[in-house]
Amino acid sequence: MLLASPSWAMASTTSLPACLDALAHELEHGMAVEDIAAQTEALRALREQCPTVAQIPHNLGVLKAREQDWPAAIEWLETAIALDDAANETYESLNKIHRYLAVAAYREALQSNSPAPRPPSLSLQDANVGMPGRETRSPTQLRDAVTPLLERWWRFIHGVDTDCSACFASADSAPEPPVLSVASIDQATLPDEWLLLPEAAGHLTAVIRDDLGKVFALQLREGHEGWLIMQHEVLS
Repeated sequence: MLLASPSWAMASTTSLPACLDALAHELEHGMAVEDIAAQTEALRALREQCPTVAQIPHNLGVLKAREQDWPAAIEWLETAIALDDAANETYESLNKIHRYLAVAAYREALQSNSPAPRPPSLSLQDANVGMPGRETRSPTQLRDAVTPLLERWWRFIHGVDTDCSACFASADSAPEPPVLSVASIDQATLPDEWLLLPEAAGHLTAVIRDDLGKVFALQLREGHEGWLIMQHEVLS
C-alpha cells in the first residue's frame, strides 16, 4: 500500500531550519497519535533528509527503548552522540540503559527474587535542544520563562497549593506536600532574589534562598511541554 507523503517531505538538500521545523512537527504529531511504529517510520524518513540533526537518532533511540529493543536503542543513541559529542541528554539516556541492563543481568545471574528493575524513562528531544542557528535567549528571557514554574513549585512546597504534578518531569522527582510550614503568606511568595545557572542547552539550575536561610537547588529541563523540574534538593 502506498502512503501519502508527509507534509514535511523535502528535497535531499534540506536546510537546517527546515529540518528543525520538520522535527518539531513530528514531535507534535507523534504526541497526538501515540503510535510508536508510525513515529519511527516518520523519523526514519526525516533522517534521510536531515542526516546531520542529532535529535532525530536520539528520538529513534528513545522510541526503541520504549519498545524495550535495547540493542537498537543503544545503536541509535550512539549515532546521535557521534553527530553531537556535547549531547549531554543523549549521554544520560545511554547511561540509563546500560545501568538498567547491568542491574537486570546481575539480578538474573543471582536468580534473585527481588523486584525487577524498572525500564528507564527517556525523553524525546525537541528542535531547540543543543542546535545551532536557533534564537539564543537572554538571562532575563530565561528567568521570565521559568518564573511561573518556580512560583507554582514554591507555593506547593509551602502547602499553599495542593497539586503541582505538572511541575515535575516524573512523579519520582516530586516531593510530598507540604515540605515546609508557612508562618505567613509572605513566606509562600517566591523570593525576588534567586540565581539561575545555565548548563547544557535546555538545562538550567535554579538556586533559591528563603527568608529563614534555607537553600534549594532545582534542576530544570525544557521540553516540548515547556520547563519542568527534574530534581528538587534542599541544600541547607
